[in-house]
Amino acid sequence: RHDYGRFGRAAPLYSLKWPWPSVKLLRARTPSVIWRPEWRVGPDVDDPPAPCPQRGFRGGVLSWALEAASFEDGEGFEVSLREGPGPPEEVSARRADAPAERSEEDFVLSFRRGQGAWHLTAGKRARLDGLTSKRIDDVAGRSSRHSFWVACVESVADGKHYVMAGSIPGILVAHFFVARVARAEPLSHAGLAYLPSPRLAAFGAGQPVEQDRPVLIESITVYPHGLTGELPFVSSRFLDAGPASTEEDATGVLARAPLPGAEGV
Repeated sequence: RHDYGRFGRAAPLYSLKWPWPSVKLLRARTPSVIWRPEWRVGPDVDDPPAPCPQRGFRGGVLSWALEAASFEDGEGFEVSLREGPGPPEEVSARRADAPAERSEEDFVLSFRRGQGAWHLTAGKRARLDGLTSKRIDDVAGRSSRHSFWVACVESVADGKHYVMAGSIPGILVAHFFVARVARAEPLSHAGLAYLPSPRLAAFGAGQPVEQDRPVLIESITVYPHGLTGELPFVSSRFLDAGPASTEEDATGVLARAPLPGAEGV
């Protein structure tokens, strides 16, 4: 599923059949959800058996970047997660039995741009309208280029599936969203879509001046499924940092490691 040969000597040949890690989302009142088979966040139920045990490897990380300045207030984008692939990106290639672009069972992360912040609403698409959004403030001094990540993991402790999301830097270390999802099978594929402002979606009003300027989502990166491992993983949220102690003061300490950039801690 992760063919790193496209970064080697055969890269010119691979570029003919692999899409660039970016997508243009057209501004439309009823935008399409773009699904690409390379955008994976977990193993599919139809994947061939892995040579190693599946337990602890059911997870994946997808990251992307965008320019916040390219979004008007109220505009945004959504990341859809589902079990199994979505429909082909080319409409002409879709069969009558192809999956729908949007399903009420999709798990959706909806990002809308506000004044100095993103507003995130996340949950099953069927319940999204009734959920409360969470404000994610911009980091002071950082450019308008924002990078995010989403991870789908399975905990061996309780057998449940989790969806996590956060900003970069901070993959799997600091997150602003985590939810346990009741799924019989793991979420495996991701889709991206433009979100029009509420006024445009409801009344066709408030169309941006530059109607032909698409929203660009770039630097889309898929990390190997085994990277996330199982929950709980080591995170700064689960560690207690204290002053460095001597070997004689090691009572009750299971492990000790120096923290980078923190003298004497």
